[in-house]
Amino acid sequence: MATNSVFNSFMKTVFRVFSGLLIFLSLNFGKGLLAQTFTGSVGLVPDLQTVVPTHVQLVHQQGQDILRFSNGIANTGDGDWALRPNNQGQTSTTIQEIRDINGKVVLEHPATTFAYHPAHRHWHVGDIARFEIRSGSPIGPIVGNNSVKVTFCLIDWYKLNDNAPTSEKKFWDCDSPNSYQGISPGWVDQYRHSVIGQQIDMTSVPDGIYYLLSTSDPENKFVEKDNTNNTAWVNFRLYQQGNGNRKIEILGHSPCANSGLCGEKVPNR
Repeated sequence: MATNSVFNSFMKTVFRVFSGLLIFLSLNFGKGLLAQTFTGSVGLVPDLQTVVPTHVQLVHQQGQDILRFSNGIANTGDGDWALRPNNQGQTSTTIQEIRDINGKVVLEHPATTFAYHPAHRHWHVGDIARFEIRSGSPIGPIVGNNSVKVTFCLIDWYKLNDNAPTSEKKFWDCDSPNSYQGISPGWVDQYRHSVIGQQIDMTSVPDGIYYLLSTSDPENKFVEKDNTNNTAWVNFRLYQQGNGNRKIEILGHSPCANSGLCGEKVPNR
């Protein structure tokens, strides 16, 4: 009996070390590494890609020039980006679940936090995206203080490349602190340009050529197949004609694998 107890304890320790190693490899070297347990269950890993920002416009309000835009995060991977709250009061830990083809959880990864967003009046996941204005090129210097990290409520909002009924959505609720959030494979979560937080202040930025960058999972907090494809950008010219308000002209955008990631499927809602 003592021998069995020691062996079982040893195997549990080995399993924990093995699981932790898989998470580390997935985050740092994986590029598509599948999580696998001793039972043979293979985890299906999501892949986060930013849709090219759309509805990019310069709005003039109370003497300020505000760049507003819609932002979408697509899951182009094999598995759900499934996030479970582990409640601890007003803030809770976000647990990412890696599931197999049958929906069984094969890995749990403490990724970031859940917190209540008073302006949006529902729960958000932290460290989801970063918005930046850069000069000269997509890797040029950041203009002023225009690098902003944002939190999101993550749900299945629309299909990336086709239409789908609401009944196909797996993730749809951000109102409860106990609800799962996430994005299913082939789906996109979108925040419209009119929503609070979808803006960058351009008032003090001089006229010129700039890049608006949006990056999903900027701190590599989440397990995904490829964390090198998370950024999309729009190139624009900021200018003024005569004594009127300043304007922008869209010049181009980052390369994209399909029309959905180019923003051509973004709904007007």
